[in-house]
Amino acid sequence: MHLVREKDSGRLQYDWFLNDEQTVYMVRETYQDSAGMLEHISNLGNTLGTLLDVYDLTVEVFETPPREVVAALKDFAPTVYSPYQSLEKLST
Repeated sequence: MHLVREKDSGRLQYDWFLNDEQTVYMVRETYQDSAGMLEHISNLGNTLGTLLDVYDLTVEVFETPPREVVAALKDFAPTVYSPYQSLEKLST
């Protein structure tokens, strides 16, 4: 969390959730754009390798990612959910 807070400039949201049994973590990340996501992946560096030694990782992408993001995530075999329908947030 500290690494993300200090280094990621394109992050909009970075939340960790833990189930009741404390056996499954879910991390929800959103970025301003694909450059922000690529920056995050780069910033994690060795920390990501350490996490992968401890945790199983499943990656889900909720957007149609550009080629650069697909390439950066290819080793994680992400499930990609392309936009279908949404309600835009109404400004007040």
